[in-house]
Amino acid sequence: MREIERERREEEEGSGGAAGALEGGGEEVSEAAGQRRAVRLWRELGEELGVGSKRARRRTRSDAGQARLTWRDLQVLRFIGEQYAVTHEQLGRLLARFAEDASERERVSSQLVYRMRARWVTAGLVEARAVIAGEPSIVWLTARGRELVELDVRSWRPTMNTIRHVPAVTEARLFLESQRPDGEWVAERLLGRDQGAGGGREVSGRRPDGEFRYEDSVLAVEVELSAKKETRLRSIVRDRLERYDAVWYFAPAEPTHLRELITRVASAVYAERVERAAALRRQGGLDDERRAVEVAKLERRPLTLRALDGEKLWTTAGA
Repeated sequence: MREIERERREEEEGSGGAAGALEGGGEEVSEAAGQRRAVRLWRELGEELGVGSKRARRRTRSDAGQARLTWRDLQVLRFIGEQYAVTHEQLGRLLARFAEDASERERVSSQLVYRMRARWVTAGLVEARAVIAGEPSIVWLTARGRELVELDVRSWRPTMNTIRHVPAVTEARLFLESQRPDGEWVAERLLGRDQGAGGGREVSGRRPDGEFRYEDSVLAVEVELSAKKETRLRSIVRDRLERYDAVWYFAPAEPTHLRELITRVASAVYAERVERAAALRRQGGLDDERRAVEVAKLERRPLTLRALDGEKLWTTAGA
């Protein structure tokens, strides 16, 4: 421990308290400082759990038989951090997805999920509990967990407004990744970080709940659990269809009026776009190639609605 404390002091003196700046204000730190911090954290965790790695040289350990952090731990923890949180049931599916043992890819026992959670809680990597009575327990990363997986985002804790929405977005991500394993999900949390640095697609208005990229397409993904005012929803749909190749809305099967609202708004926005395309065809002053491109953008961007269990409900014309 004296060696770890000495390295910690040297790092803080050399970086001007960069670790504190990262947690408090989300500022960038140097790559070298980040690597030193990761090494230090791995050593500290080694004392508590016995940290392991695929790349580690095989040798007899004094903690043989005890729990160790694996690459599956790191992949699942990173997923949790990107999505803000996951439910206990979703955690079981993630552990199965990233399992190295083929027998665990079909099903992970509830007992194993609890054991994994307990290990991470003991190491100070996650918090896990049922925040509201009647709602499923959820798991989210602590500052130490975010540091371990090198996730440079601000801290987050569940609230009344997010306790149901966050797991629903995670459900949409799990469905899309199961349908398109070659696709790439970009979480809303990371879109916010990238846009703060001057990147990303978001220029004005709120961010989508996620982006899903596959082949040459980028989808905006939205999850709605309660009805918005129609004018607001129309503004969101119009904005997403202007800037993305398609928009996928996920909504529960009940209440039906929510699906009806999204359907009505999508149809109205799509009709607007068809009318604009017709007007563009009649417009002079544009060369044929440019006009064709603009018309295609207006007519070939669909909005699709799916239930949260993945069942397709409808899609606009012009897909």
